[in-house]
Amino acid sequence: MKILSLLPLLLLPVLVQAAEVTGVTRSTGKIATDTDQSLLNKLEQTSMVMTGDKVKTRLQADLTSSLRYRTESVENLVDFEIFDPWVRLTGDLDNDGYFHRLKVTFDADTSATTETVYAKIYLSHEGRDWYQVAESELYEIHSNSPDDTYEILAELIEGYQPGYYEVLIELHSLYHPNIVASRIVSVDEDGYGIALEDLEHDERYRETTTTYYETEVYGGGSISLMGMLMLAGLVFIKLRYFSRRKK
Repeated sequence: MKILSLLPLLLLPVLVQAAEVTGVTRSTGKIATDTDQSLLNKLEQTSMVMTGDKVKTRLQADLTSSLRYRTESVENLVDFEIFDPWVRLTGDLDNDGYFHRLKVTFDADTSATTETVYAKIYLSHEGRDWYQVAESELYEIHSNSPDDTYEILAELIEGYQPGYYEVLIELHSLYHPNIVASRIVSVDEDGYGIALEDLEHDERYRETTTTYYETEVYGGGSISLMGMLMLAGLVFIKLRYFSRRKK
């Protein structure tokens, strides 16, 4: 009996772990100057991906932006930095101000001539833990050139409650360990909080309203039956009570 009474306590860590926030997203990315195929078309061809990997706290993420890493072959320090990050929100089916699609654009620079990097995108819901929602392909950055600006389009399918989110951009290098740079974005391109929800919420509360109108049709020169009856009643009252016979 004691074992049975302790069973819920033993299972509690498992239940808590199962309750961790996970979501389903799909994402795609490309160099911003690449016009061969739009991000939206690429997104439609991308399969959905389970997400939910945690990342370090915000304080630790901020510290990574000032770290320096050495190359494997030379002793010179190589710097990385993320410039001009911004977030654009689209996809609000129920017009409640919460969007299920976000495009993250940023320009990664380096003190080296050329570096091969990739980026990871994380979301934090109202100050909670960070969870990964997207990852770019490997691409090259060239010193401080603006031509290597990269954009990632992510669509939240399910598992994301309506609310305000922050976006974390993590930059990784093919030839350097750990995170080489990071930036946190708290507002969208218009300066408002990043209001997001998943597609499931967006579709669930979308209402299709039908408005019915009462119309009256008036025919030219015609009179309704009710009008005829009222007119007949008036004529009867006039003849019955107000007419006088001539003597």
